[in-house]
Amino acid sequence: MVSARKLETLFQKRKGLVRRKDVLEAGIHPRELSNFVAEGKAERVQRGVYRLIGGESFDKDWLLEVSYRVPKGVLCLLSAMDFHGLSTFVPNDIYLSVPTGSHQPKFEYPSVELHQFSDKLYSFLIEEHKVGPDVVKVYTPEKTITDLLRFQKRYGLELFLEALKTYWSRKGHSASKLMAAAKVCGVERSMQIYLTAVAA
Repeated sequence: MVSARKLETLFQKRKGLVRRKDVLEAGIHPRELSNFVAEGKAERVQRGVYRLIGGESFDKDWLLEVSYRVPKGVLCLLSAMDFHGLSTFVPNDIYLSVPTGSHQPKFEYPSVELHQFSDKLYSFLIEEHKVGPDVVKVYTPEKTITDLLRFQKRYGLELFLEALKTYWSRKGHSASKLMAAAKVCGVERSMQIYLTAVAA
């Protein structure tokens, strides 16, 4: 009974979302978690990730669920674009980058598209943003825009241009940061052409 109350407190402390890892670290036997699920008090939303039924929810909780499954995953491309509000387009899938050679888990839901980036491109310009009880990793707006340029043939030039124009319309935009990202990602010449047109 004490363990059950302790587990419920853990769920509440973590805003209704816990990992099996959190349960073990709190000194609670995993059987209590299984009982919670069997009693309909919690549900398994991802492998090793559980949500308190009827508990507190928070904005973008699904991002945290996915990040728990892919600890090295970084929101990239269309998901990072949406996260930063750089486009009116809302992607149906979640786009994550992982280091080349990483294990790629399979998701039943939501739909996740994983991109393997080289160590240099993977680790470049990562930010951490608070989401509920934890943080998610996401590329900066500058890296996101640069990646959209790199992948323009796959996702369309229009999305890149919209993101670039939206970014440039905001206070704090930086040509030097964009060009620095473009240089590292190997699209410096193309970025210069589009940036010159937008800044004109």
